[in-house]
Amino acid sequence: MEVPIEVKTALKEKFGKLLSEVAASMSDKSEDIPSLLAQNIETIIQVLSIQDLMEETIAEDVANRTSTSDESCVEASQERLERLSEAANVIITFVEAFVDETKSMDNVYKEILGTIFRSISPPQAEAKDSDKKQSAAKVAMEEQLDKLLASSKEAFTPGFLRHVEGECERLSNVKESTQETVRMLSLMRLIQTRVLEELGKGLGDGAVVLGQLLGYESEAERLAVLDAGLAVRGVAFARELSDLTCEALDGFEAVKIEGGQVDSGLVKMVKSISDRIQHFLDIGGVFQ
Repeated sequence: MEVPIEVKTALKEKFGKLLSEVAASMSDKSEDIPSLLAQNIETIIQVLSIQDLMEETIAEDVANRTSTSDESCVEASQERLERLSEAANVIITFVEAFVDETKSMDNVYKEILGTIFRSISPPQAEAKDSDKKQSAAKVAMEEQLDKLLASSKEAFTPGFLRHVEGECERLSNVKESTQETVRMLSLMRLIQTRVLEELGKGLGDGAVVLGQLLGYESEAERLAVLDAGLAVRGVAFARELSDLTCEALDGFEAVKIEGGQVDSGLVKMVKSISDRIQHFLDIGGVFQ
């Protein structure tokens, strides 16, 4: 499928900046490169999925820096090309390792989820079973799930949460849904809800909680875990977090006033968390 020109242009601009940052970091800040690439992994994969886009980005960068045929300018362009090519090789190596690790972790997540799913998946209820019997079976299943999740809390990383959401989306998008598909999706959503609750319970106190929440790359994941934590731990916890985020935002503002630099992405994330907490408090501590 042909990629729209505006999409390619935006990707080249973003990837060009990333290449320059990697090239600049290779000499004295190489320890920052893995974090930089991890933060931009989606952009990198998009660029690599479009034929010749990375090469075009490098060529345009070098061309834009070549204003004359002067020998010194040509040498500078050649040096720029070499540095960007080296940065591109670093990025490709990182992505290859990232993909391998992702495949490995995906298998781990499948195993964890499969264990939970098999342990709580009840046998199909027979028509002759009474409502009382079916209700008791459901309660027993949920109690078993609670025990399993409590004992498996360390496995519930942001990656695992994304894996569960992916499975839910896959089941939701099945074209010809069957009774078994609906049943599996219902159980998967139940697992997802319980996992979020466990993550919410595990949120620490004070400054630790912000670090935990900011560890989620996706805003949807971050707010889902926050919502679960607020729902489980209540208004007092929300007020504590509200004070903490307000203090952080005030600190960011003070740094700006003094002429310092503050990561705009970090400010945006903290502001989003702060707004969500305030919403929770405004509605009386009960999400609809």
